[in-house]
Amino acid sequence: MPVLQSLEGYKPFVYYNIQFPDGTVATNMMTILDKESNFKEGNCDVQYGNNYFRGNLTDYSVHIEDPQKQFTIDLNLHREISSWRLGSAFAQRSDIQTFTWLCAAPKGEVNGFWRYQDKKLSFHG
Repeated sequence: MPVLQSLEGYKPFVYYNIQFPDGTVATNMMTILDKESNFKEGNCDVQYGNNYFRGNLTDYSVHIEDPQKQFTIDLNLHREISSWRLGSAFAQRSDIQTFTWLCAAPKGEVNGFWRYQDKKLSFHG
């Protein structure tokens, strides 16, 4: 759940892109009001409206509600191999000095469900 930069400053948003076993793709980007956003230190705990991404480098929970597409996704991810950080690189923008990327769960087990109207699809893998 990243943040976009606009002329008004930084704006939080939720973006998802899901491909289902039958080839159907669900994708959307939902902007969230700043007052509906919450970030915490220590562990990964990001709240955007009713959506959240929480974790501790071993286990993660993701909850996304999309009222426009009328569905909800709940995921639980358990990391099976250690996290790693690629390192730092220099950015081409003058206001950003370095860029780092953390691969928090390079391989893991995921389970959860997707609810759409009166349908519910469970998955595990």
